[in-house]
Amino acid sequence: MTALTRWTVRLVAGLLVATISVVGTLVYVASHPKPRPQAPLTSNLIGKWDVISAEFNRRVEDRFPVGSLESAMATELRKEGFSHEDWTSSIDVEHEAVRREDNWVCNVAARVYWRVDNGGRLTTIRGLYREEGCL
Repeated sequence: MTALTRWTVRLVAGLLVATISVVGTLVYVASHPKPRPQAPLTSNLIGKWDVISAEFNRRVEDRFPVGSLESAMATELRKEGFSHEDWTSSIDVEHEAVRREDNWVCNVAARVYWRVDNGGRLTTIRGLYREEGCL
């Protein structure tokens, strides 16, 4: 095999690898949805995770103070993209709603936890915003 032939084989192999990489990346990007826009509760949260989570908790407590109706809170959380399988009230269970704000590198979640009384009013509420694993 001559030097020119070896060089040509290496060039073709390199171009093939590059083409496969580009096509694979395009397929991956096209098949994964773009990150959803942030909700008002999670907009512009920047800094270290403990600072971000504390700010998110403050926003949750300010927006849905103890004594508020769970039904009103649930309506607002749904509008902001939070999901929860059991929105029904129970005084025995701490409920949780979650909004996924994942990106292609990290899994990120905004979580709201609460309890209610027999009248459907919040007795406790807290928020947690965190990274739940990255590549």
